[in-house]
Amino acid sequence: MLVFGAGLFVRTLVNLKNVDPGFRAEHVVTFDIDMPRSYSQKQKNEAQRQILERAKALPGVIGSTVSWPGPFNGGGFTGSFAIPGITIPEELRHDVVYVLTGRSFFRP
Repeated sequence: MLVFGAGLFVRTLVNLKNVDPGFRAEHVVTFDIDMPRSYSQKQKNEAQRQILERAKALPGVIGSTVSWPGPFNGGGFTGSFAIPGITIPEELRHDVVYVLTGRSFFRP
């Protein structure tokens, strides 16, 4: 059973490597920044603004933006949403997981 499970795991990893993510992943850099807990929201926003400005100023950088949490961190926020004018029956309603992103996150 253990060997069978390990085989399936390796096969899954190989399959994931061959999946087209829908964007060009080469030359993309992601990183996490942990802000001090003592920072106010205003200080965090200012630090984020400065980091983005400095990143955009680096040679060869086409763009920079933020997301929270990171898109590949496996996390996100859970909640629901409504579309004005559309009523969804209770049994069909589900929470969604979403990630907060900067305005230019999906810009090519």
